[in-house]
Amino acid sequence: VLRWFLSSKIPLFGKNGRVIGIAGAMHDFEKAGAVLRPYHEMQEVIAHILTHYGESLSLSELADMQGLSVSQLVRNFRRVLHATPNQFLLRVRVHAACQLLVSTDASIAKIALDTGFYDQSYFSKQFRRRMGISPHAYRQRYRHAAEVDF
Repeated sequence: VLRWFLSSKIPLFGKNGRVIGIAGAMHDFEKAGAVLRPYHEMQEVIAHILTHYGESLSLSELADMQGLSVSQLVRNFRRVLHATPNQFLLRVRVHAACQLLVSTDASIAKIALDTGFYDQSYFSKQFRRRMGISPHAYRQRYRHAAEVDF
């Protein structure tokens, strides 16, 4: 009997924000619809976060996009992405900051504002917590590596 499988791949990012590998998963095609349905249901909210991470985003706004209550949205995010919407947003913002730190000369304060952090101190604290290094040290360490790759 011939069976079809659906494969999906996602990039794995290192602490410097660069792709260091690829993770893949395979699902039986007949069962894939049920497996992927939660991801498709969250697609609009995820896309909104990925395009508007630099703006102030409220949970109620995101929940309204899906026609859900805030608690339902949080529950769905945890189930699908293994993170709350705020945790996901923070990851996206820090990743965007990593890109800007190595590819621009913008000040850390400007990068903080451009990526949705309204306080440079909070940005630096969250960046260090997530990346294990300060934004300034990150820029110094990885800027040269980014220049060499191009």
